[in-house]
Amino acid sequence: AAADILRAGVDLQEAEADLTTDTRVLDEARRARIKAERDLAIQAIQSNKLSTDDQKAQAILLENKIAEARLRKINIDELQRVAEEGAANTAADRELLEASLSLVTNRQQRADLELQIIDLKFKELDDALRAQLAQAEIAGDLETQARLNRQLADNEVKRNIERAGSERDNESPLQRFRREVGDVGNNINDELEKVQVDGLNALNDGL
Repeated sequence: AAADILRAGVDLQEAEADLTTDTRVLDEARRARIKAERDLAIQAIQSNKLSTDDQKAQAILLENKIAEARLRKINIDELQRVAEEGAANTAADRELLEASLSLVTNRQQRADLELQIIDLKFKELDDALRAQLAQAEIAGDLETQARLNRQLADNEVKRNIERAGSERDNESPLQRFRREVGDVGNNINDELEKVQVDGLNALNDGL
């Protein structure tokens, strides 16, 4: 009777899931089916009077591992789907900003748009890497996790470099003047040596 009630509950959940296109609801129904099938199999194993306790324990362990693997597959598929949906939305946002960029004539607005585009570009890359990282964590793949974490760190460095380049390209005349003055101050020794070399060259030319 308990098994029949369990089957009926899962059947009802799956029937309700069939009425929606929400993939999360469908995934939950799939998970419920897997867990119910595992529980029913374990009940059958435990009620088998011909098996020893050790045999029952081994069979139950196997059923749990099978269920875990099937659940892990659903989780990986779900992560991949979410990543693809997120990437599509981010790409659409980035493309809209890129289209708007050609219409902007204000320097500051253009600078702001370019920074947003850079951020969205790296968000696309990072979201894809994080989806792979989540899959690697589910699978327990430590080597892949380390590689993906390095790529995420590298992307952050690249993003900051691109942002700095964009900010420099869109400097106002005063901002550019202040930076160039600062550059001279940062390289004052080189500037002094240049003066000395120019003087020596002039002296040699006069000899």
